Amino acid sequence: MTTPLLTPEDLRTEYGFSINPTQETQYESLIKTATEACFRYIGRDLSVESFDQYADGNSQVIVLDNSPVVSITGVSLDPGRTYATKLLESSYRLDPASGVLRIYDPIPQGEDAVKISYTAGYSEVPADILYCIAMTVQYMRMVLQADLAGVSSRTTDGGTQAIEQSIPPLAVKNHLAIYQRVKVK
Repeated sequence: MTTPLLTPEDLRTEYGFSINPTQETQYESLIKTATEACFRYIGRDLSVESFDQYADGNSQVIVLDNSPVVSITGVSLDPGRTYATKLLESSYRLDPASGVLRIYDPIPQGEDAVKISYTAGYSEVPADILYCIAMTVQYMRMVLQADLAGVSSRTTDGGTQAIEQSIPPLAVKNHLAIYQRVKVK
């Protein structure tokens, strides 16, 4: 999803940016860089994809690695790893937003005794991520206009002032962190 999701026109109409026609090319470049930076920080593609996940037979509750879950295409149990025993939908419950799957039937003991096939992701990029991209563009533009690119601190009358050089900026990172998925290894 690192294809730019916004255009200079979107920045004008949706977020109130003042962009001159001569700045269009520069903003297109900023949008591309901001989009890549935000998705690199998230560390995963958010589009809808199919996944197969395996779990050991030591818990009735499994947290899926990817969310939000769009659909479960199959839950199979088998300690011999042939996954021939497919569970009925009434044998488990899923919280799609968190990706928590609770299996009601007994789970056989053993490594990779459960196979879950599912699709997860977003059919449309959430509006708050688009807003984060726009905020990153705004921050990058401010840094360029103030001629602060590559400057980490400056001396003022009150002493030395640190200048944030994080792309995306910290406020954006704090929000994007909710979309990161840290896998337990």
